[in-house]
Amino acid sequence: MIRRTGTPATWSLVVVRPGEPGVQVLLASEQRMLWPAWSPDGRTMALAWETGGTLGLWTVQDDGSGLLPLAADDGAVRNA
Repeated sequence: MIRRTGTPATWSLVVVRPGEPGVQVLLASEQRMLWPAWSPDGRTMALAWETGGTLGLWTVQDDGSGLLPLAADDGAVRNA
């Protein structure tokens, strides 16, 4: 899930794991994050993330590692 806290806002991509207390923060930024979705195997999450004024599609592993840009709103496809 995405949560927004504080002023100025901090956007965080967090996961809640069954049987574990609290949440695990995978990513945190002052840039807006939107629309997280899990991959079918549950090991990767995709999300829209605004970086440098550009909204792009990114993936990250379920432990917060392996952050990769896939596409930006300029139509460029990366890491295909």
